[in-house]
Amino acid sequence: MSTVTGSFSVNVKAAAAALTLNPNSGALPDETEGVAVADKVAVVSGGTPPYTYNITGLPTGVAAVENDNGDGTFTVALSGAPAAGSAAGSPYMVAVTVTDSATAATATASRPLTVSQ
Repeated sequence: MSTVTGSFSVNVKAAAAALTLNPNSGALPDETEGVAVADKVAVVSGGTPPYTYNITGLPTGVAAVENDNGDGTFTVALSGAPAAGSAAGSPYMVAVTVTDSATAATATASRPLTVSQ
């Protein structure tokens, strides 16, 4: 039997914080057809970016965008303007599912959005 001696190093990487969306419920501000929106849906934190988003329930003319807050969090926000006729489908249930890139962990938020004429 032989013995080997020497020095070595081990790098330990801390686990990422749990992936969260905050808030994950509660109504979004009411919107009006044809008027630009800039609502914050939720703030994403934890997990490992880049994130993948699945966003459903938006009225025609409205899209979701990701904004880097520069502090390790990201805001999911609405942009655009609800199209004419959008009020007929109101209220909308805006649902966001975010998935982190390392573990496929997910977090969800569902928030109602009312559109008027």
